[in-house]
Amino acid sequence: MRFRNPYVIAGTATAVFLLVSWAGRNVLDHHEGTAAWIQAIGSIAAIVAAAMIASANFTDERERERKKTQQLKESVVVLARHCLNRIDYLIGQQKPGYDPRHGVEQFYTPSDIEGPLDGLAAIPLHDLGDAVLIGAVLDLRREMGRVKARMDAVKALEGQSGTPAMINVMDLLNWRTVIFNAVANVMRSVSPGTATENELSKWAAIAKHPTS
Repeated sequence: MRFRNPYVIAGTATAVFLLVSWAGRNVLDHHEGTAAWIQAIGSIAAIVAAAMIASANFTDERERERKKTQQLKESVVVLARHCLNRIDYLIGQQKPGYDPRHGVEQFYTPSDIEGPLDGLAAIPLHDLGDAVLIGAVLDLRREMGRVKARMDAVKALEGQSGTPAMINVMDLLNWRTVIFNAVANVMRSVSPGTATENELSKWAAIAKHPTS
């Protein structure tokens, strides 16, 4: 059982001990045996108080670390959602009636993907404390990196005469499936359960051909 405030308890016990010692100083002066017992009790009380404080410090530190890790995991989920959101943004630019033979690179800027990708790269993986989650984050980073590399390569050719569109909306939909699976693994690692599955079901429902 953990006391709510061991510092107050330890301080109160010390104060009581000093008060009793001072009040009974005349008795202690004439009874050496009693004085020795009082000193022994005081030493034990001091040891117990120190142990209580050390235990409280350890528990508080462990709770701080737990909260820090949980906040880090929640940040990973936010970034994962952002990755999928960026792909959906590009898909969403293909309005009804849009000719899918045209490339989507005209709607793409590197910052669309750089933000969440850089955020994932900045996550200190060793602080996550979960091998499954670490693997899921690495998978998502790899897949987003591949999408960015392909989009950047096509963007570099944009506007050059005679260059056909190399990426269309169907390419994005195929990439989205891979990214969605990676994001789902991240979310399930952090918050397994019905709420996560319901959210993933909504994300999955978004993926449909925008020209249909």
